[in-house]
Amino acid sequence: EISLANTIVVDDGETADIDESETSYDIVNGFAAQDLSDIRAVTYGQSFYRLGRSSQDNITKYSFDNPSLAEWQFSVNSESETGSNPHDLVFLSETKAYVIKYGSSSVLVINPSVASDDEENFKLGEIDLSAYDVDGIPNMHRAVLHEGILYVVVQSLDSSYIPREAYLVAIDTLTDTEINIGSSVLNGLALNVRNPVDLDLLGSDLYISAIGRYGSAYSTPPREPEFTGGIEKVSLINYSSQLLVDDGNATTHPYGQINGLTLVSDSLAYFIGYNAWKDSSLYQFNPSTGVVVDEVITGFDSVDIRVLETSPEGELWVGIGDDVTPKIQVLNSTDNSEKTTIYTNKNPSAIAFSEDLTEG
Repeated sequence: EISLANTIVVDDGETADIDESETSYDIVNGFAAQDLSDIRAVTYGQSFYRLGRSSQDNITKYSFDNPSLAEWQFSVNSESETGSNPHDLVFLSETKAYVIKYGSSSVLVINPSVASDDEENFKLGEIDLSAYDVDGIPNMHRAVLHEGILYVVVQSLDSSYIPREAYLVAIDTLTDTEINIGSSVLNGLALNVRNPVDLDLLGSDLYISAIGRYGSAYSTPPREPEFTGGIEKVSLINYSSQLLVDDGNATTHPYGQINGLTLVSDSLAYFIGYNAWKDSSLYQFNPSTGVVVDEVITGFDSVDIRVLETSPEGELWVGIGDDVTPKIQVLNSTDNSEKTTIYTNKNPSAIAFSEDLTEG
């Protein structure tokens, strides 16, 4: 399901009889509920979108004005394709957006403004990225838009899900064709890190966090984690890159594997240090220098951190999984003190912030 919560609500001085700030961090759970749990939420304008991932392969549009009623739901599978598994949705405008499909060979271009009875005009085209993996499935995971260029990270896992060389791919949104930003046969930029899981944009720099290869106690013999991840910083001006935070090696890995990040400013950011399933820690670092504060953020050592996001007000929202009391803890990023706790019905897997809906 999807839960809707307020961020900070500023009291409007013109309504003296109403203190709007009392609704700060209010939450309502239970929207868009279904019996399949692999979903992600994305917002744009006055709407939010549920990405039905594994075994669903669809996108559903809802309005914040009427979040209980779906406006449309369409499959994102291409013709004769199954299992496209949408992982991200990036908007160029009200009438054009890009679906990043983990189980597909191509990015899908859609018109999200169509009516529910106009599926014929929902799909606008596709952008083939099959060259980024020998099995034709490049494992596209996340994307961002910067100055008219769509940047897509592809994990390029093999058929056994072993991480290989990952890439950053650039697509011109005017022509929906690839731009050459690499130095090899492929147009994409080969990354220093493997298995990228998150990315964030600050100015003209892109920050990519990657986890390497997970360990597995269920393999025969058991498999140790591979520390081939970290945080890579890519300049979108000249496409130079640097390994900003190294996750270490089999002997020394002070933060565990790096499993997601969020940026607050050019001197403040956070990442998740992954130790094992339901065992992660929260770290602070400087995204300009790569210097990490070695001490774990107080209260976030070896807990089940599922997601990190920075709110428009600069607060840190940390999604915590728990069998009894799943929640989002909101921190003041100036001193990492807790401002409030927002309780969700289910374990948070994604956090997406809307624009100011009062202006719509």
